[in-house]
Amino acid sequence: MGRIASLIALIQLAVCSLATATIINVPNQYSTIQAGINASVNGDTVLVQPGIYLEQLNFNGHRVMLGSLYLTAGDTTYITSTIIDAESLGTVITFNHGEDSATAVVGFTIQHGNNEYGGGGGINCTSASPAIRNNIIKGNLSGYGGGGIYCLNSNSIISKNQIIDNSSGFNGFPGNGGGINVRGGNVKILNNAIINNRAGMLIEPNDGFGGGVFCNLANTVIIGNLIKGNQGSMGAGGMELAFGKFVVSDNLIIENSCAFARGGSGGGIHSGDSTFLYNNCIIDNNADTYGGGLACTAGTKVINNCIVGNHAGTTAGGLYYEGNPIITNTIIKANFANADSNIGGWGGIPTVSYCNIGGGWSGPGNIDTDPLFRDLANGDYHLMSIDCGNNRHSPCIDVGSPAILDTLLECSFGQGLPLSDMGAYGGGYQIQQSIGRIIIPIDYPTIQLGINASNENDTIIVMPGIYSENIHTTTHNIVLGSMYLLTGDLDYIDATILDGLLAGPVIYVQAGLDSTSVICGFTIRHGRAGWGGGINCESSHPVIRNNIIRDNIGYHEYGGVGGGINCFSSRAVIIDNIIMNNSSNDVGGGISFMESFGGKIINNMIVGNSATGQGGGGIFVTWAHPVIEDNTITGNVSGYLGGGIYCRYNNNNPIIRNSIIWGNTAVSDPDFSIDSTSTVTISYCDIGGGWTGIGNFDTAPLFRNPTLSDYHLMAFSCGDSLNSPCIDTGDPGIIDSILSCVWGLGTERSDIGACGGRPIVPLVGIDEEPVVLPQRILLSQNYPNPFNPTTTIAYSLPKTAFVSIEIYDILGRRVETLVNREEQAGPHQAIWKAEDKASGIYFYRLQAGECTETKRMILLR
Repeated sequence: MGRIASLIALIQLAVCSLATATIINVPNQYSTIQAGINASVNGDTVLVQPGIYLEQLNFNGHRVMLGSLYLTAGDTTYITSTIIDAESLGTVITFNHGEDSATAVVGFTIQHGNNEYGGGGGINCTSASPAIRNNIIKGNLSGYGGGGIYCLNSNSIISKNQIIDNSSGFNGFPGNGGGINVRGGNVKILNNAIINNRAGMLIEPNDGFGGGVFCNLANTVIIGNLIKGNQGSMGAGGMELAFGKFVVSDNLIIENSCAFARGGSGGGIHSGDSTFLYNNCIIDNNADTYGGGLACTAGTKVINNCIVGNHAGTTAGGLYYEGNPIITNTIIKANFANADSNIGGWGGIPTVSYCNIGGGWSGPGNIDTDPLFRDLANGDYHLMSIDCGNNRHSPCIDVGSPAILDTLLECSFGQGLPLSDMGAYGGGYQIQQSIGRIIIPIDYPTIQLGINASNENDTIIVMPGIYSENIHTTTHNIVLGSMYLLTGDLDYIDATILDGLLAGPVIYVQAGLDSTSVICGFTIRHGRAGWGGGINCESSHPVIRNNIIRDNIGYHEYGGVGGGINCFSSRAVIIDNIIMNNSSNDVGGGISFMESFGGKIINNMIVGNSATGQGGGGIFVTWAHPVIEDNTITGNVSGYLGGGIYCRYNNNNPIIRNSIIWGNTAVSDPDFSIDSTSTVTISYCDIGGGWTGIGNFDTAPLFRNPTLSDYHLMAFSCGDSLNSPCIDTGDPGIIDSILSCVWGLGTERSDIGACGGRPIVPLVGIDEEPVVLPQRILLSQNYPNPFNPTTTIAYSLPKTAFVSIEIYDILGRRVETLVNREEQAGPHQAIWKAEDKASGIYFYRLQAGECTETKRMILLR
């Protein structure tokens, strides 16, 4: 009843808000725009008729929509005919009272602002986050930076604007960012034309970086923009990306310059650490010294770009590097410099692979040949393809990294086979045109709006940033993931943050959803709820994988349940997560499973959680039967029982194996506690206090450096002074399919804990029901794929048969026989160790009786 009453109250509040929202007309009701803003209340729209308005506006905290008639009619002529002109007397529009995304400015020409001693001649957003879209922002000046737009500690979305002929840098200020200056926050710059802006160019002695865009100490997403003809006096004609995390995709960066005898580098882009550049065309830019197209440092990843026709005065006309950037699937051709025309650098060795580089470059898959662009003279950098009506076929098609596949196959993106192409129109990273995906915040500004608009089995990709939301899934299954889902880059898990603001669970998973609902690749924090502060699953069965779930609270006056995750009547699969520093004022600081006849907790780090009431600092189980396998459960605290795991009441039958449950604290039974009415099967575990069962022991696991949250096992072979007793003592029926210092130590026998055992395999759509023999032969895709050097091939037989599994190379030569024997009906797996084989495409063929099936796999060394 309480929940229903709360829902009714929420609906009533929304209806009341809509009922009181007003359209304020300027100049019919108020003669000036500022007067209309002053008269508005939150939720109002200030609608401005065509005309020239000589004003400097300040929203003063009003959460309102300011728009020209473009807002209602969609006619772009209203943008040019509705002008806000500051007459060079100050900033045109100022947001500095905490305005958020409910505030917007849409459909104006914003001109002649002049902020001599500060940032933002056209628009200034200081600790405010309005939406700025479909405007022309031109002819504005700023002394400090951001001639067009200045954002300080802002989360604004700047989209579909023309930002033209703005300048920064005078009165002794450095003047960074002629068009846009971003400092701090999580700004998104999407689908704008940023043209002919200047940084540090007004008075010759002033210095300036980033003629078009300057970003520092920020997490910024820059997608789908035209960045053309901008100038930076000291460097970075197009963009300067200094300190922070930056995603730069699907942009055309052309004819920018920093060639004014001031020592400038990075004519197109100058990037610092943690920059991810993919699917960009960087064309015909100019630098006075080095890096005509791109100057980058160690933390930059350059994937699937075209860097063509750029010029540098001294060295590296195409790409200049310092440190060890990663460069893959990129065409770097026809650039010019006095030395190292296409690529050169200092102080490091870049990792360059599967690139077409003028003059050649050593590395796997690199070539030096004419890429055969479709129409170079007219700026078309798509690859020629006979399949698309061209008379020739580009040598860059299907020769990119085998670790990347083309996400689309059509004449505008991805030619030939799914094997990745080189250049800006191939590879696995392009997202703007992906079919069946919703991109946040490109398509919708919030995750919740994206979920509301989604359909069954849609995928929602969330770009890096902090999203302060309490998310509620709908009645259909979706995949919700960060860019980690597309790239496998772990940095995106840290950079894509869902923050519940202590206002409820961060994610509530709707009842009735199944295992095709996936939550993947986020940091999930600051949720607070009676049930499931981080994620609450009630009568739903999602897959929760590859997340960091931390600093969430399960709190209720009668006792909270599941600080990190709560599963009630749920068969959720919780796999490969870090679950840390969550708390509950009763049970299940990390995870709670209640009345759940199934579910899995696999390969998780469950560390530093607390339950101050009855118990279960790490995991609480009651009336439930989860499988708990390959986890590290340590450093958790209980106010009473079971600092690691507490199983309470009867009808508990969890299966626990291959896990470390050690170093937890409680008043009683610090590592594991179970009521006498429950039963449990524990095997191959390092469990504090000991436990009867095959393979169990009680010995310090010897983590590598737990004070720095490194819970890998110590190993002589990895340079440690001791060897963990958990190495090679796991379930002998499980193998370590990967052997390295970060996963799987010693021999192939499984290690105990979260860094050993079977590989993490895709679990979307898994069936929790008992195994049923297949009606036909089933051959699964090998995992991992691509792999180095070991992979697992799983298959199932409907009946006993003589089985042969053979490996062939791309020329059709048999290179190895894995299986050649009679096998019983049911599931099986074979391991291929390819230590002595070269990188490339291989095929594995299964023959059982008269049935044959073949699949492809990729070895990447």
